[in-house]
Amino acid sequence: MASFIRQIILASLLLALITTACDTSAKTPTSTPEPTQIPPTATPSSNTLSSLTSQQYMEKAYKDSMKGEYQKAIANYNEAIRLDPQYAKAYYNRGLTYSHIGQYDKSVQDYTEAIRFDPQPNTYLGRGISYNVLGESDLAVQDFDEAIRLDPQYTKAYYNRGVSYNVLGLSELAIQDFDEAIRLDPQYTKAYYSRAVTYRHLEHYDKAIQDYSETIRIDPQNAMAYHSRGILYDELGQKTNAIADKKRACELDIRFC
Repeated sequence: MASFIRQIILASLLLALITTACDTSAKTPTSTPEPTQIPPTATPSSNTLSSLTSQQYMEKAYKDSMKGEYQKAIANYNEAIRLDPQYAKAYYNRGLTYSHIGQYDKSVQDYTEAIRFDPQPNTYLGRGISYNVLGESDLAVQDFDEAIRLDPQYTKAYYNRGVSYNVLGLSELAIQDFDEAIRLDPQYTKAYYSRAVTYRHLEHYDKAIQDYSETIRIDPQNAMAYHSRGILYDELGQKTNAIADKKRACELDIRFC
């Protein structure tokens, strides 16, 4: 069971720690939380930096975040919030930035402020992922519920709620959520992989093999899927298949050698 939980938490972390390109919409049903991009305004000269607007600080922070300069981004989000204490997007972006550097308690606080001023499904998703990482899976489920209520087509909310259900030992509910995530996005490899892990836990080995295989079909470079399928083949006594999968996983990622 401990190994099972570790695999599920890993799947959650992969979502929580992504760094992606900009998202220009307030909510994108098939995307994980991303910084909210602010339309550019006129760039002030260096001698007027002290009189930047909250939106201009947001622009600077967004650019810093995209470059991976998270501490600079946080400092600029701080200024945006100082100038506009109800700036929901600034709280949201700062919360996401805190999650990138592993400060999940602070990310929860910022997501909560963002929700207070402007409740959006992607903000509930972000806070739910942070709760999951902090081991507060009951609270995570509540946030994913709310994200789904606000946006019933929110694929990532179903997926992450499934992750939470698995952590809570509710495997059948987890499978239902992974099923829905796959129905909404048939190319969603993380959902296939996590459903495979769940089926393996339930000893539905044929179904687990099918989902690992579908993960690999969609993403042939997925070393983790090869490695996990190889381990399962080994446990089932299918040594030739196990050796082939483990070899391929090692070829794709030295960590699996």
